[in-house]
Amino acid sequence: MNIIPVMDWRRFKSLPGGTARKDWSQEKCDAFLGAIKLYLGIPGMVAQFGAKSVAEKLKSAAAAHAKGFQTPGATGTTPGTQVVDPYQIERYIEGTAELDLGYEDIFALVDMRGTKKDNFTIYGASQDCVWAERKPGESTVIYPMGGDKTKELQVDMMEFAAGLGILDRWLEFEQFWHVDEALADFRQKMFVMKALVFYGMVEALSAGINQAFVTNDIKTMNAGMVAIAKALRTKGYPIANPKFGILAPLDLTERLDYAMASVRIPYAVVDNQVASFVFPIDKVTTTLNLTATDKYYVYLRSTVNKAKRGEWKDLTVETERDMLKSATDIGGVVQFGGGIGEPDQFRRCSIS
Repeated sequence: MNIIPVMDWRRFKSLPGGTARKDWSQEKCDAFLGAIKLYLGIPGMVAQFGAKSVAEKLKSAAAAHAKGFQTPGATGTTPGTQVVDPYQIERYIEGTAELDLGYEDIFALVDMRGTKKDNFTIYGASQDCVWAERKPGESTVIYPMGGDKTKELQVDMMEFAAGLGILDRWLEFEQFWHVDEALADFRQKMFVMKALVFYGMVEALSAGINQAFVTNDIKTMNAGMVAIAKALRTKGYPIANPKFGILAPLDLTERLDYAMASVRIPYAVVDNQVASFVFPIDKVTTTLNLTATDKYYVYLRSTVNKAKRGEWKDLTVETERDMLKSATDIGGVVQFGGGIGEPDQFRRCSIS
């Protein structure tokens, strides 16, 4: 794992206050805890506002933060110490690329941040709406909005929590790499847990979405895409020119890369036939967080998406001093939930 510095520790050491944790000034305490919260909160910020916007805001905040540390002097003030180095902020942002966020392409976002409800509903795909010729004087038939309410799925908020202790001795003896590694591990394990939850929902779909192996992987993918398109064509999905994605275990990366490359090469021949896809596949996600390594998933990438993920609270932390352990305790909380209201958006493909 590439460990990303939380702050510029050399500048941190120059802040007012002694080396021992108990001797720190309030400014030094605020800088330390603020940098920790910033590092852990960046993925959520990027998810909401985009990497470019977050980078600009952080650089602006870093400059303002530096100005806040003004030390009165005989002839005025001296420049403040900039704890968060603006040149390292890009590395903060780049660190989000190391996280497994592939499920975000599969599950459409329902933004529940700041709401007062701890659940939402996914209606099943509807086959009721029919466009019919209307004769003069006839009434238009009104169909229920939102989908099939007899197949509604309630998605409840789930809350996950974990704690981390930052020892005083790591700071007193300038063992800052321990802080970096502990925070990176804390954040990484939260995102692994979250990925396992969402990928687990896909893996839990019934055998009704299974797609048998058909001669080779390209034909198997084609059979899966055609099956999805046929199953959804009367359910309100735009399937005239659909696009698809692949979710696969990391173990199948080489095999699927070969299949995708065979199609990209003009007039490539696989099993004595010209290789081609019936529909575009424009997203391939491989992950270590699928339990089965001998199957992969084809899924529809559409503006109509009955696979939903609700985000109530991004990774949020609170801190508390523990004098009995000579440590600073960090408590992290994240709230989210999800569900799949239409299993026919997926096909589970076999490799043999």
